[in-house]
Amino acid sequence: MARRSISRMSSAMLEGEVIIEELVKFGEERGFERGFERGVERARRCTYERQFARRLGRPLTQNERDTLGQRLVTLGVDRLDDVLFSLGPEATAAWLADPSAA
Repeated sequence: MARRSISRMSSAMLEGEVIIEELVKFGEERGFERGFERGVERARRCTYERQFARRLGRPLTQNERDTLGQRLVTLGVDRLDDVLFSLGPEATAAWLADPSAA
């Protein structure tokens, strides 16, 4: 009887270890995916910051960088491309400065 209990306990411990290993693997994969997504988002934001700075002929202010990051999320890359490639430097600066611009 003691052997069966020990056997059941050993079996349960092995099952528990397998579940823990699966959870760890899931967590690592999810962490990698989230890290990759954040890296892509950061690279995209840095690219737009650099491109807008070149369009304006000067470095962006912190407020302009913040606005650009928010608009990247809310308006998307197509709209930022439209602004970047359709407007001149003054109009681009005005677009960045206008809190209601879309």
